[in-house]
Amino acid sequence: MKKPEWKKILAPEDRWSAKAAALHRSRLAAYREGELFVRQKEPGNRYTSDVLLAIEGEPLDRFVTKMGGLPYRPASIPWPRIKSGEPRVFLGQICFADSLDLVGELPGDVLLVFTSGEHDHTVGGLHYEWYPLGIEGLVSADAIPDTPWWVFPCYMRLSRHEETEEDVGWPKWMTGAKIGGRPYWIQEEPYDPGEYLASFASVDELGEPDDSDLPV
Repeated sequence: MKKPEWKKILAPEDRWSAKAAALHRSRLAAYREGELFVRQKEPGNRYTSDVLLAIEGEPLDRFVTKMGGLPYRPASIPWPRIKSGEPRVFLGQICFADSLDLVGELPGDVLLVFTSGEHDHTVGGLHYEWYPLGIEGLVSADAIPDTPWWVFPCYMRLSRHEETEEDVGWPKWMTGAKIGGRPYWIQEEPYDPGEYLASFASVDELGEPDDSDLPV
């Protein structure tokens, strides 16, 4: 899939810059856990994933992978709504910019996911939006409409894991929240064609964040 021009994604009044995008990419290293890893030469290794380790609260950077809270979204674009006019609930977002060797080329860097009912995210009815890194005019908290329910905010650090010969069955990290790798189906695998990118299932809480490498 060819990456679209940013002007087709953003409204004219939104601010986007290559300098801001480069700064965002350099900040992603602050959200990595564990030892340095060797990136795959080609995407598609079904046994390697970036596991999502959740930390309670809001991150310093709006563009990172998170659930609930403030989305990485342009201020000028109207909030998504269902047919009745009620505003959708921001479920979460996934930043793929540091995991492209696992998933390949995508329409954007950050995927936003919106829902409506509390169980719609398990049966469909979701709304998706893609955005590039480098957006500077982001929606503010007071501009987000009230919704009937909300998702408790947490953000993610990435920890790369690769299945080894010693692993028997499904290692725990392969069954939870992650980017890339094999999808873990709790029921029968669906027949609809598609490519697995990521999941929020079974998020593991880490407790207090380590901000020693993050600027104040």
